[in-house]
Amino acid sequence: MIKAAGVPFTIESIVTSYNQVDNQLDGKVLIQWTAPDSNFDAITSYDIQIYDKTGLNSYPDLVNCNGAAIRNTSCVIPMQTFTSAPFNLAFND
Repeated sequence: MIKAAGVPFTIESIVTSYNQVDNQLDGKVLIQWTAPDSNFDAITSYDIQIYDKTGLNSYPDLVNCNGAAIRNTSCVIPMQTFTSAPFNLAFND
């Protein structure tokens, strides 16, 4: 089988928003993006990486935002995920 398709383009726009509840750390972060042009082949997964406190290392959140399992263009991550290892972010980082 021969496919006349190329690698999909990169995502240009990523938007995040925060849904705060009474306690800041009980909120959730919504990550949304626009699917890139697929270049005539289906996009089967995304590689979603989140930087840690140092800004030098990035890690996936395979529980809440697993790019291999996402069929839409958004995911919701609890704030406690960001404040725990390996991310170790403080609120407003």
